[in-house]
Amino acid sequence: MATFATRDSLLVADDIVDCILRSLLDFSCLLSVIVVSKRVYNSYHCHSASIRRSIAFGLVGPALPQALRLVRYDDLLSRDPSEWPSESQVFEASITLQEANSLARNVRVVDQLESLFSRSFYTSSSRSLLSEQELHHFHRALYRFWLYANMFCTGLDTDVDNDVASKRAFFTQLSENTELFQFAQVVEFLNEMIRWICTANGRPFSGEAANGDPYEMGFAISLGPGLIVDIFTGFPDLPEPREDVIVDGPHFVRGPYFRPSNLEVFQS
Repeated sequence: MATFATRDSLLVADDIVDCILRSLLDFSCLLSVIVVSKRVYNSYHCHSASIRRSIAFGLVGPALPQALRLVRYDDLLSRDPSEWPSESQVFEASITLQEANSLARNVRVVDQLESLFSRSFYTSSSRSLLSEQELHHFHRALYRFWLYANMFCTGLDTDVDNDVASKRAFFTQLSENTELFQFAQVVEFLNEMIRWICTANGRPFSGEAANGDPYEMGFAISLGPGLIVDIFTGFPDLPEPREDVIVDGPHFVRGPYFRPSNLEVFQS
């Protein structure tokens, strides 16, 4: 007599089920798979924290500690970075489904910025050609700036002296000067995008805006990476990149595919 496998009698070992769950591409796949059978769900339930962390690492990559710190910034009760959990401590905490959804949304923004950043150096390809090391360092710096922008965006009613001290504390957490340089290059890249967007929209920088010179962090902090991407992708027909166009004096607008600074900063 023929035998048939039911939904709850998968002919695979439990460790294979666990391995499959950990290798899923994203959390949408996870939510779809765990309802396949009670056995699959039970396997997930027994190891949910480690499975979510494995999927998150596959989705975000080595910059997951920085990405987690970003999605948890609402839980930070103080603007003083010295009182925040460290990146390693954040990584050890279990990832909630709400945080998983936030990670997925942010990854889409980071992927778009990565492609644009890569194209500023490798203009022949529309996809990212950055090395694994360059990717890690770019992502790490971008997530760190995103957190910085969320915590210290302009317009908040805060004590200026305390704010300066808090910002100083933020940068002292970077382990070496190379990480500070990478942070600065990400800021320069985002500011170049803002300058290009404003010029394409017929409103170039005057250099006298209320929240700072375009070469400073004011505009990038005010908008943040997510909104910068939203504005950039809002142009239905983007004009061709413009070379050596001087706007109101010393500010060069080189289009979104400008060649910013030294890519070697992200290689060390």
